[in-house]
Amino acid sequence: MGALALGCGSAGIYDFSARPRQICPQTKSIMVRWVVDGNVSLSAQPALPDLPGDAPSLGWRSIAWQGKPGDGDMTITLAASRRFAKTQLRQQVIHVVTDGQASTLAPDRSEITCDEIHRSVVAVAQFEPAEYDDAVVIRSLRNGTGRPITVTHRGGVWTVPSGQEIPLSEQRPNGHSTSTSGPWILSAPLLDGEVCFTPSARAALNLALDTTLACQKS
Repeated sequence: MGALALGCGSAGIYDFSARPRQICPQTKSIMVRWVVDGNVSLSAQPALPDLPGDAPSLGWRSIAWQGKPGDGDMTITLAASRRFAKTQLRQQVIHVVTDGQASTLAPDRSEITCDEIHRSVVAVAQFEPAEYDDAVVIRSLRNGTGRPITVTHRGGVWTVPSGQEIPLSEQRPNGHSTSTSGPWILSAPLLDGEVCFTPSARAALNLALDTTLACQKS
């Protein structure tokens, strides 16, 4: 009986990630990490030439990406198997950003600070660094809230009036493109008579901008 039990335990996937998951044709590599109990197999559709295939139960790999404009999404699949046990699968979808793709820039509500002295609410929002490659840029910001929102990012400052959309220059005087990377500081004014965190100031706490994404020009 003991001999029959050997190898019969279920395979398990404890961790599997692929970053970044929002990429551009000029993205250089994708980092894949995994922790598995069992035999490991990695595959991609469309195929990635240097994906390791069979791999150790714990590891990471930087996979070279040689994309081109027009490439579609890619799915990386991790399979964990064990003799006589059902194979476990986990997938990560890698999305190739298209010109004009919509996204949202908004902070967590808990991170919004109200400043009575400067009569404004302020928060830091961020595109998750592990999700977005540096080649992903912002083409425009649109403000659907009832207050103007001022945005500061990597030396650039823009004010987006309520209900309006403004384009962002891809190249700025300091040579940086308007990449998603790094913190975005958003602020909105308090109106006369409004007091922080009272119902009258609730509209000012709605710090969110709609964005259109694109890939940095090569």
